[in-house]
Amino acid sequence: MGASSHAPAPAELSERSSSIAIDGVFSGVIGGLSVALFYLLIDSIQGRPLWTPSLLGSALFLGSSVDKVAEVNVPMVFAYTGVHMAMFVAAGMVFSFMVAQFESNPPLAVLLILLFVCFEAAFFAFTMALAPGVIGALGASSVAVANLLAALAMSAYFWRTHPGAARGLSKIWDD
Repeated sequence: MGASSHAPAPAELSERSSSIAIDGVFSGVIGGLSVALFYLLIDSIQGRPLWTPSLLGSALFLGSSVDKVAEVNVPMVFAYTGVHMAMFVAAGMVFSFMVAQFESNPPLAVLLILLFVCFEAAFFAFTMALAPGVIGALGASSVAVANLLAALAMSAYFWRTHPGAARGLSKIWDD
């Protein structure tokens, strides 16, 4: 009897899964938009709006080297933006799942921090392997700032929508 009282009902599991998916999509879109707007601002200040997604799309889909991308290729902007948002939604899903776990087990906060560090390292490694020179062209510091902005924006979404997680984090610091 004790074991079955802890098992969630199918309706509760369905609701929890739906909530994780919705939060994952929203947080992923928020994170993706944060990075996209950051680079739109940087590119616009430098007098070449949309150059960054064009560069990344050209490197990813056309195999172009950084020095060969001189002008904005609009189809590459759209193609890369789609991949960019899909990757952020996937990251948002993982983050959402981790926050849901964290609410019932606050010490998982350490795992969330490690996950972010691993995500950053994997992103840099993936980018360096896929398109050498892209990080150099964009500037490692601007890439780090953009990803930090995304992480902060996504975290702010979860902080606001999951007050239980905030209380759990407060409890960890108090203990």
